[in-house]
Amino acid sequence: MLASLSTQKRRYDLAYIDGSHDRCDVMADSLGVWSMLNLGGSIIWDDYRWGRHHLPLEQRPQSAIDEFLREREGQYRVLSKGYQMIIERLRACCLFLIADARRTPTVILPPAAA
Repeated sequence: MLASLSTQKRRYDLAYIDGSHDRCDVMADSLGVWSMLNLGGSIIWDDYRWGRHHLPLEQRPQSAIDEFLREREGQYRVLSKGYQMIIERLRACCLFLIADARRTPTVILPPAAA
């Protein structure tokens, strides 16, 4: 379903991820949603703390969500972290211009613009 929406070039301000608790499925859903999430949009993961103590790591949504977020450090802010994890994708606020008299100026986009 996510691949079909992505192919249609759909964009969203809010995504709610609640389905499989398998680590690989949660990661796949997270990647798919992120590619369609507008800057300033939010993701809500349900069951962030589900099965936390008695299940192996690969069967917990939390490990996939934590890894997903580590890979995007600086591109979001946490709105809530409890049984659900809620983040907001940061907007690009500005461009940074690095000028050096000996080189051509370089424009660097903040991580959220990537």
